[in-house]
Amino acid sequence: MRSFFLLLCLFALPLTSVAQTTAEEETPDMTFNLAYPCQDKKCDPVIVATGKIIATTNNDFLVFSEKNRSLLGASTPVVFDSPGGQVLGSLQLGISIRRLGMDTVLIPRTTCLSACVYSFLGGTRRSVSDNSLMAVHRFYSSSGPNGSLDDSQRLISLLGEYVEVMGVHNQFMRVVAQGSEKSLIRINQELAKQLRVDNTNPPAQSWSLSPTDTGLDLM
Repeated sequence: MRSFFLLLCLFALPLTSVAQTTAEEETPDMTFNLAYPCQDKKCDPVIVATGKIIATTNNDFLVFSEKNRSLLGASTPVVFDSPGGQVLGSLQLGISIRRLGMDTVLIPRTTCLSACVYSFLGGTRRSVSDNSLMAVHRFYSSSGPNGSLDDSQRLISLLGEYVEVMGVHNQFMRVVAQGSEKSLIRINQELAKQLRVDNTNPPAQSWSLSPTDTGLDLM
């Protein structure tokens, strides 16, 4: 497996911004909260990440993790519910999740679309629920699908390197390429396991996300 040093070098490439879908544009920026998968809160919490990924999301995540360090376990799960967002921001978030040794989880009735999937791949142990929605598409620059070929090639190279470092099957990028710039390709639980997007065996504990008067609870 290639080192993170090479991956970080790729971040220095001058890539143009990536256009967002309407759903991403209308979604609030990503926030992080703690939730407990037990009724009495006598268990380790998980991090619930909801909203759109932006350029500052990774920094927000690191600040949040440091603030709650005393409450977090060695492999605290990050539960995503996001329509996507900025692709470079999502890669940075995924790298931080991996460096902290955290897991990633997609539970029933949550979504992880577009750039969110790349953040999800940062998990050391990754679990995709059968009743969740995960989907990806090809990314393109803000100048559209007919924008700079060099920019597109840099982006594809960066994503391919990232996917390899995260231990995902190389067929993942071929699946992504099957979609158009605005047409999402769904990754169900079966495909997620084939591509090692979900690398749990046996499946991880099943949770659900429920709204409460004080926020979100995992049940």
